[in-house]
Amino acid sequence: MARKIAIQTLVIIIVLLAAIAGFIIWADPYQQYRASDDFVGNQRLEIPGVARNHDYNAAIMGSSMVMNHSPEQIDSLFGWRTYNFSFMGATHDDFGIALPFIIKQGKVKHIIFDIDYFTYASKEKRMAEYLWDDNILNDVSYWFNYTSLEHAIQKLRNPIKRKNLYNFHDEETEAKVYDSYSKAIGGEGFDSRIYDMGHNAMAMNFDNTVGHAIKASSGKVEWLLFFPPYSAAEYARIEHFGHLEDFLKLRKHIVDNYCTLPNVRMFDFQADKSIVCDLNQYNDTRHHSHAYNRMTVSEMENGGHGISKRNIDSNNAEIRRISSEFIRSYHQR
Repeated sequence: MARKIAIQTLVIIIVLLAAIAGFIIWADPYQQYRASDDFVGNQRLEIPGVARNHDYNAAIMGSSMVMNHSPEQIDSLFGWRTYNFSFMGATHDDFGIALPFIIKQGKVKHIIFDIDYFTYASKEKRMAEYLWDDNILNDVSYWFNYTSLEHAIQKLRNPIKRKNLYNFHDEETEAKVYDSYSKAIGGEGFDSRIYDMGHNAMAMNFDNTVGHAIKASSGKVEWLLFFPPYSAAEYARIEHFGHLEDFLKLRKHIVDNYCTLPNVRMFDFQADKSIVCDLNQYNDTRHHSHAYNRMTVSEMENGGHGISKRNIDSNNAEIRRISSEFIRSYHQR
């Protein structure tokens, strides 16, 4: 009798597990097996399936600084078929995993990539690596996963369409920038358990991930690297906590080592006073308006705001001046 109950229990468990796996495979919330026009909106879980199964020849990638960039606008300017493969709170570990996988698909011919210093200072790891490979054996982690089940149900009930993917919306005002800056400098700064703000560490993290992918894809992928516009308050925040020179040395390291590569074009929007000092274009010290999304892409298309070894030092000097002027004006308010 006990043996019969044990067998029946085992059969029930197997049937339930098979049903769960079958449901996940059928719903395929992360598009691991086939393309879908419905999305769940989780970048690190969803992008590998999208990269594998969708049609594109270009990508815009980076941190939250490029999440609001419209692929349609890029396509209208460059004539590409673009997907936005950015990550909220991007870390260099994200790109160490994502870039080789995306390039391996053999589709992407152009990558617009924002260089956000936070990405290379971060020590965190956030990727579900089992989704970023072609090993079907570890798909069990996809099938038997509460988050997968939750997202499968979400996708069926309330799918997200591509035009609404990964966007965030917030009002841009000078007052919000000053408020964000005041709160930041009143805090403890960059937690050393999460960030290593030393320029050597940040440079090494860039070289080992993005830099490696750039060099490995020479002759296959064109890279448009750009330093995205922060507000002047961001430079002042970095300087307040003693890291402005580390930030500037990272910029110089990347320009000096990558601007002359044959598959790279580089752009700098961080030293243009008219851009970074218009605080009404920002919703905190870092994140800018949709108008600046359009402006930066348009400038890259027509070759404006180029950066090279010839002007990196003068651009860095301008950032120092912008930071000092903001700090002075802030204390005079």
